[in-house]
Amino acid sequence: MRTIAAAESNLPKVIFCCGAIELLQRKPTNQPERRLAMTKSHVPSTKPVTRKQIGNLLDKVGQRLSRNKNLISAPFERAVRKHSPKIIDECAAIVLKYHDAVAEIVRVDRKIAPIYPDWVDKPMHSELEAVGPAEYDLGDVEQWLHEKQKTGVAGGKEIYEHLKSADDLKDHLNLRDLQAIQKLGIVVFRKHFVGKAVFGWKSVVLDRRGYLFVPFLVEIGDEVKLDWRWLGYDWSANNPALRFRK
Repeated sequence: MRTIAAAESNLPKVIFCCGAIELLQRKPTNQPERRLAMTKSHVPSTKPVTRKQIGNLLDKVGQRLSRNKNLISAPFERAVRKHSPKIIDECAAIVLKYHDAVAEIVRVDRKIAPIYPDWVDKPMHSELEAVGPAEYDLGDVEQWLHEKQKTGVAGGKEIYEHLKSADDLKDHLNLRDLQAIQKLGIVVFRKHFVGKAVFGWKSVVLDRRGYLFVPFLVEIGDEVKLDWRWLGYDWSANNPALRFRK
């Protein structure tokens, strides 16, 4: 991402302070300009961001800029009238780039039903396909293990029956969640799940031969691959289920 100074080369700085947007104008100084490097270059995101995310980001930017004694603040609306509305677009671009770079935000449109492979006869829990948040931080997702997985292995059918009897499937991730996580890329996947295969038990399916399968993500080479595992196999501690924290 461009630095704040580069992104607003001829524009004042914008921050959030105490819940209100403020604009920071640089005081005259004989010192060389120091540019604020925030993160490395990233491709601009087309994902929407929430007002909370924008506020959180600009709060952090404001805290960093406020430590610079060569900056003074002015009300945002007055500064925009005095300078240029372009600064609003610059702020939006900064938020989109920087926020996606530092926080692994998963976004899932629950109105769109999952698309299953051709070999699938039916999803076992289609009533749960639209259940779950539309947006969440990957760092808030829990890696759940059956008690037997903690010290050894548990059968896939045993795990599945436990989740059903405990009415816990609704809190687990599904196929579309895994696809969204896959899109975040290998760097993000390694950060959270290195050496593991992670499962979305909400999307257990029945194939045309009568066997049950569950989707999972795993690192293969430098890619995140989505595959399906038969419930007749065993699950170890390196095969956690992903679920939303309660």
